[in-house]
Amino acid sequence: MRRRFDELRAKVTDLAKSISRRRWAGYLGAPLLIVLGLLVLIALNVAHRSLWGQVLYAVAITTAVVWVLGRALCRALDIPLISFKRALLWAIYAVVAFPVAVAHGALALLLLFGLPLGWLAVHVVRAAFLGHRGEPPPWMGLLAGLLALTLFVVFTPRVATTESPPRAAPVVSAEDQAQAQLAREVRPVLLFHSGEARFPLDIAAAIAQGNVESCRNALGGEPCKVVEREDDVDLGADYLSVADVTGGQRGGGPTSSIYYRVLPSRSRVYVDYWWYFTRNPNPVASGVFCAPGFQLPGLTCHEHPSDWEGVTVVLGPCETFGPPCADFAGGRWSPVAVRYAQHEFVVSYAWRPTLTRLWRGTAHPPLRPVVFVANNSHASYPNVCRRRCKQIRTLFGTAVSESAHDGRIGWTKNIECTSCVRRLPVTTDDEPALWNAFGGRWGTQRCILAGSYCDASRAPGAPSKQGRYQDPGEPGPWLCLTHPNEPDARGLQRCTSSADPDDEIPGFEQAG
Repeated sequence: MRRRFDELRAKVTDLAKSISRRRWAGYLGAPLLIVLGLLVLIALNVAHRSLWGQVLYAVAITTAVVWVLGRALCRALDIPLISFKRALLWAIYAVVAFPVAVAHGALALLLLFGLPLGWLAVHVVRAAFLGHRGEPPPWMGLLAGLLALTLFVVFTPRVATTESPPRAAPVVSAEDQAQAQLAREVRPVLLFHSGEARFPLDIAAAIAQGNVESCRNALGGEPCKVVEREDDVDLGADYLSVADVTGGQRGGGPTSSIYYRVLPSRSRVYVDYWWYFTRNPNPVASGVFCAPGFQLPGLTCHEHPSDWEGVTVVLGPCETFGPPCADFAGGRWSPVAVRYAQHEFVVSYAWRPTLTRLWRGTAHPPLRPVVFVANNSHASYPNVCRRRCKQIRTLFGTAVSESAHDGRIGWTKNIECTSCVRRLPVTTDDEPALWNAFGGRWGTQRCILAGSYCDASRAPGAPSKQGRYQDPGEPGPWLCLTHPNEPDARGLQRCTSSADPDDEIPGFEQAG
C-alpha cells in the first residue's frame, strides 16, 4: 500500500512539473490561486459568527500581512526572507497570546515576553562574544513564551463554584422624600425612535424574574449564578449576564423604570437621571463594521451588551434665573441647563433660549426636559433627527454618524408615574450599593481563550463607575443656537468646548 502511494505521488509530482512548464499554466494557475484564496476568506467570514471563527480569521489576515510586509522589509534590508511559518507564529503571538496574557495579569505578560527576550539575549551574547554557533535560533524563544503562558493559564486556579459570593453593601438609608419629589417633578419626557425595540428596564424587576446572573471568566467556563435578590450581587464577578428584553409593550411595560440621584453643589442642584437597556446594537451597518477585520471598538463597531444612558438636569436659584420654579430644601429652583449623555461626551444645553426653542411644538410640562433617544445607540438628544444625524464627536475632522431619533414613541410612564422613578442604590453615606457598586461589565458575554476574547465590545459600567455620576457638574462642551435672535432658527453650534455649570451657563438668557 505504501509503495503504491509513493508511486502515485511521484506521478502527480511529475504531472504538476510538466504542467508548470507550459505557457498557459501561468494564465490559469494564478486565477485559480486567487479564487482559492477568496474561497478561504469567504469561509472564514462565514465562520465569524462563532468566536473561534473570528480568531481564525484574525490570525489568517495577520499572518498574510506579516508575511507580505516582512518579506518586503527583508528584501529592503538584504536579509533572509521571513518564512510563512514565522509569519504565522508572530500572528498567533499578537492576536492570541498577547490578549490572553493581558487578561491574566502582570505575571502572564512577564512569562510571554520575558522568555523570548531572555532567549534572544543569550543567543546574541553567545554568538557575538563567545563565538558559539549552531545553537537553537532566537525565534524559538517565542515558542517557549507561548508554552509558558499556556501552562500558566492551565494551572491557574479557577474560582471554586462553592465559594460564597461577596455581598454588596445594603441600602440602609431611607429615600429622602424631598429629593424623590424633586426627581419626579423635573423628570425627563422620554421620546423613542419608531424603530426602537428596547426600553428602560427596572433592574429589581429583572432580578425578580431571574433574568440577571453574575458570572466569572475561567478556562473552560465557570457556571453563572442567578442573582435572586438585589443585595446578592457578586461584587467579585467579571460581568453580569442580563437576558435581552425586546419587543413587548411599545414604549416600555410595567417593568420599565428610570433612576435618579440628587446632588446639591454650591449654587446648583443636579438631578442625575439614568436608564438601562439590555443591549446596544451597532446603529449603522453592524454586519459590516462589527465583522472580524473591521471591528474596531469605539471607531467602527459600537455594539455591546447592556447600555446605561441618561441626562442631568441642572437647577439654579429661581430669583436669578426666573420661572418655572420648583421647591426644594427650603428654596426655589429653576432649570437652567440639561446635560445629555451622548456616547463618551456629556453635551450641555442652556434651558433658555436653546432648549425651549428646540422643544417648540413638543408638548411637555414646564419643568420637565424633553429627551429624544437615538435608535439602538440610545444616546440622548434634545431635538428630532430623522436622517443624516451626526454626533458632536469627530473622526479625522468629520462628524461621526448617529442613528435617527424621530421621537414618535413616547415612554409609557411619561404621564402617569407612581414608582417609575427610583433612586439609585446608595448607603447612608451616599456610597454606591447593590448592583450600583458592581465594578465589572454589564450584559451577557460569551468569551473564549480564558476570557480574553469576547463577542462584543465592553459595555458601560454601573452608573457609579461613570464620570457623570461622580461629577455631574464636570466641565464639558456646550451647544448654543447659531442665531438666537431669529425666532424660528433652530440651528446649533458649539459655543464652548469646556464650561463648568457651577460657574456659568453659556448662552442662557432671562425671559423678557
